[in-house]
Amino acid sequence: MPAALSVDKSLTLARQAAKKQDWITAYRNYKAVLNRFPSNKKAAKAVAELSKVAAPALLKRAKVEQDNGDWKAVNDLLRAAAFFAPGVVEIRTVLAESYIESGNPSAGLPIIDKLLAAEPNSALFHRIRGQALHELDRPDEAKKALRKALEIDPSYAKAHRAIGIVARSQGDLDEALSHFEAGLDITPNDANLYRHVVTLAPPKNDQDPHIVKLKGALAALGADNPKSIPLHLALFEALHKSGNREAAFSHLSKAKAVVSQQHPYDFQSDAVVAAFSKAQFSDAEWFQQEVKAPRLIFVTGLPRSGTTLTERILSCADDVQACGEQMIVQRAVIDLLGDVRQRKDPKLNHQDIAGLRESLLAAYAKISDGRSVQIDKMPLNFRWIGYLVAALPEARIVHLNRDPQAVAWSLYRHLFKGRGHDFMHSPEDIARFMILHRDLMAHWRKVCGARVFDLSYSELVNDQVTATKALADAVDLDWSDAWLSPEKATNHVRTSSVLQVTKPIYKNSDESWRVYESQLAPLTAALGQAGLISPEKVS
Repeated sequence: MPAALSVDKSLTLARQAAKKQDWITAYRNYKAVLNRFPSNKKAAKAVAELSKVAAPALLKRAKVEQDNGDWKAVNDLLRAAAFFAPGVVEIRTVLAESYIESGNPSAGLPIIDKLLAAEPNSALFHRIRGQALHELDRPDEAKKALRKALEIDPSYAKAHRAIGIVARSQGDLDEALSHFEAGLDITPNDANLYRHVVTLAPPKNDQDPHIVKLKGALAALGADNPKSIPLHLALFEALHKSGNREAAFSHLSKAKAVVSQQHPYDFQSDAVVAAFSKAQFSDAEWFQQEVKAPRLIFVTGLPRSGTTLTERILSCADDVQACGEQMIVQRAVIDLLGDVRQRKDPKLNHQDIAGLRESLLAAYAKISDGRSVQIDKMPLNFRWIGYLVAALPEARIVHLNRDPQAVAWSLYRHLFKGRGHDFMHSPEDIARFMILHRDLMAHWRKVCGARVFDLSYSELVNDQVTATKALADAVDLDWSDAWLSPEKATNHVRTSSVLQVTKPIYKNSDESWRVYESQLAPLTAALGQAGLISPEKVS
């Protein structure tokens, strides 16, 4: 870590930044002073003077980034705004929401609880609290909070949508549909609610009232308008369900094109981080002998490769807590890399790994429900496997492998929140990211050896007994017949896979892309050019 600046130097940099309206730099320097010297009068006075100017400007910029889906920028801006004006309720409200949306609900919940203590009859605060509890895998408490929001304001469409999402995550599709439809009755132009409704109640033909209304809304807004993205996606789902595949795909490709233009994928950033990580873990010296009795199991792979199904299977074992997709590892590793890359000799040391271990164990302890084993199924944790194996020798790493065309199609047809998924919007970017994944996994297998267990999705769905017994052995859990019926598991599923994993295993899902085979020719060509599929598959 670089040496801390002197107080005078920090104050000078803060004043210079404030003159340029660089509020983030001003915030960081004033905060550095007050963290070390809370009673420093110069810093405290300057912060008070800036509160009327800096806080509104930061809040305004945060709302712009919120619309753009850049939650990291939102969090940075709002933390600065809250520093300058800690008493402004709107800032704290949006900050709580941004924490929840960016995968850090444990940071958002205390903020919203304080706001509720001051204003217990706020439907808004109860709704945000419900969403935080949902993300923390506390669905029953989430429903209670959301029902309180609806009790206060029965016409609160966002609360209906939120409680519908919680009900769906628990497999109660009838309750979910009733709330989505209730929300639509209140806000009949909400495209996101249409998507939920048509997914659960598929339209029978193109004349379905929902499709007609969506087309009318799209015509009024304009097909290329960024605000049309939810409409295109809703029409894709509706027309896909009704069987009009050509029209459905046209709306999906338009949505993806608009998103890609709005949020172009920065491949270089991902490539640099991957290269840096491979350089840090260039051999097996970091990796201790594995320890039995695992406390943590990490299920990784490309998104849409079967991680949710695998978590659900593992949750059938006794004393296992399914934690869903947590941002814990990414936040901890990114923070560590930020420190390491500032050094003159940017290399990890054993103290870094010890600190990472302490940070990870503390974070997982916070979300523990007391069971002895926790599963984190964040797919993109494949990027941090070396860090995990080094810091947590008792952990088990499961990596999913699935047919590249099936994965690529599933990536393309979905839109995940957050800027970390910008690679999903074009065939070329999907292929580039899949190459990065392939190459990084080859490195982790080389240096981590048997610490990484590769699980074939195809084998998992076609030869359940053999695959699940091998999985149980790899993670040191006791196998039972329950592992063959993951649809009966009761864990809370918050991902888009919920409708699949709450049904018996479907063996032909790897072939679902074929209904769009002609439209997916560019994607197939990109995969072939990348060497991810054999040349004979590229027509």
